[in-house]
Amino acid sequence: MVRSQIAAMDISQRTPIDLLAERRLAEQQVNAANPDMKDKLQQALNQHTGLYVQQAAERRVLRAIYSTNQLQEMLTWFWFNHFNVFQYKGNNSLLLADYEEHAIRPHVLGKFRDLLLATLTHPAMLIYLDNAQNSAGAVNENYAREIMELHTMGVDSGYTQADVENLARILTGVGVDLAGNGCLAGTSQLANVTASSSLFCFNPKRHDQHAKFFLGQNFPAGGNADEVVRAVDMLAQQPATAHFIAHQLALYFLDDNPPASVVDEMAHTFSKTDGDIAKTLNTLFHSAAFSSGQYLGSKYKDPVQYVLSSMRLLYGGEPIQDVRPVVNWINQLGEPLYTHLTPEGYGMRKQDSLSADQMAKRFEIARAMFWNAGTLYTNEQLAISLDATDKKQLQTVRNEARIAHPVDTFGIYDLIRPLLSSQTSQILRQTLTMDEWNSLLLSSPEFMYR
Repeated sequence: MVRSQIAAMDISQRTPIDLLAERRLAEQQVNAANPDMKDKLQQALNQHTGLYVQQAAERRVLRAIYSTNQLQEMLTWFWFNHFNVFQYKGNNSLLLADYEEHAIRPHVLGKFRDLLLATLTHPAMLIYLDNAQNSAGAVNENYAREIMELHTMGVDSGYTQADVENLARILTGVGVDLAGNGCLAGTSQLANVTASSSLFCFNPKRHDQHAKFFLGQNFPAGGNADEVVRAVDMLAQQPATAHFIAHQLALYFLDDNPPASVVDEMAHTFSKTDGDIAKTLNTLFHSAAFSSGQYLGSKYKDPVQYVLSSMRLLYGGEPIQDVRPVVNWINQLGEPLYTHLTPEGYGMRKQDSLSADQMAKRFEIARAMFWNAGTLYTNEQLAISLDATDKKQLQTVRNEARIAHPVDTFGIYDLIRPLLSSQTSQILRQTLTMDEWNSLLLSSPEFMYR
């Protein structure tokens, strides 16, 4: 059912080229409209564009709840956040679903070099960090700086301002062609890895072909797109990159302050295996720290993890039909998908999502997860049509859907009982209804950690 839900989405059936062409046509209609119609058409266009972002979020949530490969789903979230793009920059609202599907998802357990190159050649990233405007004589350092600071080596890892400037020069001419004509002449190495090759563009006329010096190596004059691939290989092979990526993975999976010895072991694996992400994680998962009592269950859930783990616990059986409430709960907790403005992505430490307001909202959402069960299992189109004619009937439909999809409270209790403190168990025993019991369980201190 989940596969059919995803397959029916527009983002699954249409390419970014289709979406961009449709938007251009719609914009022409807006511009040609008389003043009375212009605002209405623009509003309709904005709403239509927003649907693609909504579908991307719903696809992400559906997979995160129901996929049998949870490691891949966790890593899709992790790597998207690591290579964050912002939906409201340029045409990224039409591109981010493709970015996640083709630049991030296929590489989450592969080689880091391939992941880096796939993100580098995707228009969503090139637009977001301004490299689409980077050209000889008008060099834009924004993307080059973020690659080194956030994507690979990490801040204060030894690179210089001159390295940033020269990487920016290497990246001149790397841009996009949103008309979909592409311009990949002489870029065979890039063409093999581009996630959206028809929109990616390398323009030799915009490339700085003078000699360059980057990370201690000479790039002779006359270079072309091959310089980009060489620079990516160099960045992926830096010891600083191995350590930075190992630390970020350990921070995400293990602890806010992962042991240096574990990070060092992971970095060693990363370097030895040419940046193999799966093998680097294998080192972490087989470390003594990963299964020790000191770290097991000590990682505070961020808003996305809290909502998704709650949904998996409550409704992990028959897939829900309406994903919008789940996406809205994530938004309410301050971690909306695709909406982090700055390139560092959302913070992964406890301090980044722990506050009194956050806890209050988690309690409210815990209650909503039960009272809105009927909405989750009500056909969206049916609900909309009924809402227009008979709200009472709509509520009846939702109540029936809720009754038809009860939460397996006893199964949950058996599953989670070993993790509960005596105080939490006592509080749960004092509840009067199943809804109250379930809400308090999701609000318990133990459920805030993973």
